[in-house]
Amino acid sequence: MQANWRHLGEKRVLETKETRNALRGSGRQEDGLHQLDDLLAQAIDTVAGDGAEGALKAVRDSLSGLAQRLRERRFHLAVLGQFKRGKSTLLNALLGESLLPTAVVPLTAIPTFLRAGKQLVVKVTYLDNRAPREHNLDCPEDASEMLRELVTEEANPQNRLGIAAVEVMHPSPFLAQGVVLIDTPGIGSTLRHNTEATLRFLPQCDAALFVVSADPPLTDAEAQFLSEVERSIARLFVVFNKTDYLDREELDAAIGFLRGALIHRGGLVREAPIFAVSARRGVRARAEENESLWAESGLKAVEEHLLGFLTKHKNDALAEAVTSKAVDVLGEAVLTVKLMQRSLELPLEDLERRLRVFEAKMEEVSAERIGAAACFAALPCCSEAGDATINTHLLCAHAHKRMQYRAYGSVPGGSRALKSLQLP
Repeated sequence: MQANWRHLGEKRVLETKETRNALRGSGRQEDGLHQLDDLLAQAIDTVAGDGAEGALKAVRDSLSGLAQRLRERRFHLAVLGQFKRGKSTLLNALLGESLLPTAVVPLTAIPTFLRAGKQLVVKVTYLDNRAPREHNLDCPEDASEMLRELVTEEANPQNRLGIAAVEVMHPSPFLAQGVVLIDTPGIGSTLRHNTEATLRFLPQCDAALFVVSADPPLTDAEAQFLSEVERSIARLFVVFNKTDYLDREELDAAIGFLRGALIHRGGLVREAPIFAVSARRGVRARAEENESLWAESGLKAVEEHLLGFLTKHKNDALAEAVTSKAVDVLGEAVLTVKLMQRSLELPLEDLERRLRVFEAKMEEVSAERIGAAACFAALPCCSEAGDATINTHLLCAHAHKRMQYRAYGSVPGGSRALKSLQLP
């Protein structure tokens, strides 16, 4: 049945009007991507030729990773949102089979990358020097059980296995469009490390499906997180899940409330499309190969919209995202080189004095963190530890950037370098 469903998926992809129209402009897009690839290669060569081996290794690694992703035309589409909004179920529906583990408790603890492949393979990379491990699997049930052991909080609490990421190669027609779907840990739960893992992960994302649901439509934690998402990710799609729990009138009211909340509480400056879906019905529709139920679930509209976006705008969006990330990386490299240059020119006594200033700023940020935590803990809307955690974390991130600006700005030439980074 899964093979038949994949055949139907491939047929839908080939027959979309968007696919045919997009091919007309693909040549111009490819020329632009090749030029960007050349610029990245020049930047990597420039950094590699510098004598600051240790300090700039991270810069070279980041640029090399962006260049490889550009060559592979690999577009990262992350599924983000608060815990228990149905992110994994939504991805299972798009894949066409129940691959990712789901449960009634906060579950996903490790980012899971879903990439196109000829057969089902699970690849595990680690935080230490252990070599990656690949597992060839025969059926989705085996893969689901393995993922449960690797990425869930229940089987791998606090990531005691030391896993950096898990990649799943899957023969899905949707993934064959050059997109990598990413299942992320939910924010806002009492599991603080899951929230922090997702925040650290945002710079790797090119676009996002932001999943919310009716219980309630948008929490304070989600509103704060959404502001951070829009600053980091240029392309955003909103999925309103669990519509099967609402009647038509309730759904219309919830969508209207969400649309306003995205602007007034989430701070969105660009209008994002909102899709009302039932991911649970979508999974059932795929299992039963029921096209009518697939349309009724709302996932058909999501699939067609994303396929249209990928065929028409993926290369442009990828170039935009890679360029933005490369500019940020190179800006940090310029700052690093300027600071190193000035440190070589300054007397040791002056350097020690500036170091003491920097340490004082660090203490100031620590005090700001304590104050922020106390403030948010006292808010009525933060009755859950997760809400306080996410708000505090975001506030401290910006406080840390401000601290960097003040501290580095005391170094001659540092202020000019920092202006190129556009820190707040």
